[in-house]
Amino acid sequence: MPKSSKRSRQVADMIQRELSLALRRSIQDPRLANVVITDVRVTPDLRIAKVYFSLLKEDELKAVQIALRNASGHFRHIIAATLDLRFTPTLTFYYDETEVNAERLSRLLGQINEKQPDSSKTGE
Repeated sequence: MPKSSKRSRQVADMIQRELSLALRRSIQDPRLANVVITDVRVTPDLRIAKVYFSLLKEDELKAVQIALRNASGHFRHIIAATLDLRFTPTLTFYYDETEVNAERLSRLLGQINEKQPDSSKTGE
């Protein structure tokens, strides 16, 4: 089992690299200009790849999801041409909310710190 896990990670890393390069070099769709591939996870049989992405502008999410879904065949073609795999994985795209959630959490913690009275000033 560890071998397939290691192989899955290697393939995922290669797919992430190729997709990132394709977004920068060969994709002409302006909706995909601000997309960053943050992670790829491949199933142990290497047939399905979950591709996680983030955006610089969150308000473009719906348009970007449609564009990625429409371009998935083109991306698969690029992967098939550049990587030596027996099967080219099916690509599914997911919005990575990690950065957005971290920003919200940081903002909430900042608000809590602002509301708490400073204990050193409370008449010790």
